[in-house]
Amino acid sequence: MTEHLPVSVRAPRRVPLVGRHAELRVLAGHVRGAQAQDGPGGAVLLAGEPGIGKTRLLDRLARTCPEHLVVGIAGVRSQARLGFAALHGLLRPFLGGLDTLPPPQREALGAAFGLVSGGTADRYLAGLATLTLLADAASVRPLLVLVDDAQWLDPESADVLGFVGRCLHGDAVALVLAGRDDRDGPDPFDGIPVLSLTGLPPADARDLLAANSAGRIDPAVAGRIAAETGGNPLALLRLTRTLTAEQLSGGAPLPVALPVPGRLRAHFLRRVRALPADTRTLLLLMAAAAPRESAERWRAAGYLGIAAHAADAATAAGILTREHAAGFRHPVFRSAVYWGAEAADRRLAHAALAAVTDPVRAPDRRAWHRAEAAVGPDAEVAGELEAAARHARADGGPAAEATFLLRAAELSPTDRVPRFLAAAHAHLALGNPASAQAAVDRAETELGPEDALLRARVRQTRTRVDLHRARLTDVLLAERARTELAAAGEQARTPAEPADRALTHREREVARLAAGGVLNADIAGRLFISVSTVEYHLGKVFRKLGVTSRRQLTTVLDAEARLP
Repeated sequence: MTEHLPVSVRAPRRVPLVGRHAELRVLAGHVRGAQAQDGPGGAVLLAGEPGIGKTRLLDRLARTCPEHLVVGIAGVRSQARLGFAALHGLLRPFLGGLDTLPPPQREALGAAFGLVSGGTADRYLAGLATLTLLADAASVRPLLVLVDDAQWLDPESADVLGFVGRCLHGDAVALVLAGRDDRDGPDPFDGIPVLSLTGLPPADARDLLAANSAGRIDPAVAGRIAAETGGNPLALLRLTRTLTAEQLSGGAPLPVALPVPGRLRAHFLRRVRALPADTRTLLLLMAAAAPRESAERWRAAGYLGIAAHAADAATAAGILTREHAAGFRHPVFRSAVYWGAEAADRRLAHAALAAVTDPVRAPDRRAWHRAEAAVGPDAEVAGELEAAARHARADGGPAAEATFLLRAAELSPTDRVPRFLAAAHAHLALGNPASAQAAVDRAETELGPEDALLRARVRQTRTRVDLHRARLTDVLLAERARTELAAAGEQARTPAEPADRALTHREREVARLAAGGVLNADIAGRLFISVSTVEYHLGKVFRKLGVTSRRQLTTVLDAEARLP
């Protein structure tokens, strides 16, 4: 089955195309060469993984060629066994010229499309007929043929289009095919030039994230998302919807492995699932371990009785690199392996990593692996997580503190309410009232009829959350009132700033730079402090001013600057 004109309806226009300038120049040059009939025109195959942006490039190319007649089809997997179906969809606009074809070509194409009885659908003659029909159409107006999802074309149509692509010379016909880069078996497009489409560069990936996120995205978070998705646009866009605002803004930690869309995961898992069981387990250990835990993953493999040579099969399959410290060749493999595994297997991997992690040198990582391996309440693990939260607080890491406390509360057989409330306070310190509210709500569900004291603490914490949210609203309302008074020729009087809201000199320096769009690393360089110190000061600024994003911080500081 195929999709008919125009191909552009396949690409959602609400998402802008970011980057891809070099690829668009190559494609545009290819089309111009075909139109001139003396340049490097003909056919080109745009190859890449799912979600990499092949359809968007076809869409943009179609829109930038107004002088061309644009025809297009897209393969559909469910009908890839219907012989010549895709070719019929492509040539339908030109079948009026069928009678002008030489008799052998006419009979072959008619037999392929079921228009005549008794004929033979010879692929070579069908290819010649296709070439003739396209060349005749291009003699009136330059022709641009776009074929998307070429991996799902029926074999007969793929063979004919491959033949046509190799024979296009001196005709004003440009053929652009787009398909995945892992086709199994004989390649019908062999001999056609390939333009490989890789992930977006980090700067373009960050721009795409920023353009499609409702709130602020922390630069470090954007960097990790870009790295772990390999710049795949589909994965980038999906993560702006699946991750919470707190995670995107850096207020809450990201998952062990970032989730990727199902079809992208399935694409990468195909090679993984063909590997031996020990190799798959080794890959899961590598996916569950943090990047800095390279030694632990090999010790965990030994703990489970897996030899180091189990990595050889994954290396041969192109999943791992051949370097000494082997890693995933494509970053999406990590996410695909982790989230494609059964929950019980993920717990086994984390348990093995916890067993080999030094409880003295890395107690926090060990506690987190033990928590990920837990299947129910566990007082010992909850205690370790609470200790990890204290370490994070001492190191100026409120996001990690909040995460450890929340997981400690979830795993606590008893004393769940105080830990949920502690997590709420940590989120408030981080400037995330929504997450704090959620923690308070969970604490309230744990209250019993005799918990009068705890109920009072829950009410007190809820009041703190409400006050925190009200601060930003008050500032914005005050700014609106000041504007209205100025329009009436009056001047607003400025009350004294509350002591707990006043910023220190250093905090105000950090706040002004952050509100001006300066990245944390650059702020650290300008003020000669560490990045972690910048994050610590920003956390305090957000808490004092009652804001949750840099955009809100800019609004508040601008409003305060205009007050007399």
